[in-house]
Amino acid sequence: MISELSRYTLEEIKTDLLNQLEDIKRIASIDLEIDEIDLDGAVLKTPKLHTKYNNLFADSTISLKNLYSLREKTKLERWKYWNGKQSDRYYKENGLVHEKILKGDLEKYLAADEKLILISEIISIQKASVDYLEKCIKEIQTRNFHCKVVIDWRRFTTGH
Repeated sequence: MISELSRYTLEEIKTDLLNQLEDIKRIASIDLEIDEIDLDGAVLKTPKLHTKYNNLFADSTISLKNLYSLREKTKLERWKYWNGKQSDRYYKENGLVHEKILKGDLEKYLAADEKLILISEIISIQKASVDYLEKCIKEIQTRNFHCKVVIDWRRFTTGH
């Protein structure tokens, strides 16, 4: 069991992170497009893009590390819950455990715990954001090379 407040808060965080990921994808599709007419402008834009995406990557990485910490704290909290070692107030908010759980079965309960599952889903979304930003940075790092190849090809095809 999980309190309605915890469920609502975690679902809200999950939705916010999904929206942030979609925003990053939308913005990156615009930012990373190379204007074939204005190649020198694209080259000059590269350092700004690199800074922008490095900052986003750093912020997202810190958030991911904080989520890993949250998962560990929550795992302890839920371990105490399933072992009957939480406070009366906690059980009042989250419901009572109406069965004796064997020590050997505790990992199964933790693996199926709704709160831990929600946090794992949140971590997966944040990890996807970090991975996506890392790929954007790699694309930005090769941007000038792509521009040079296009310029060289145009010179070759015009005979210059």
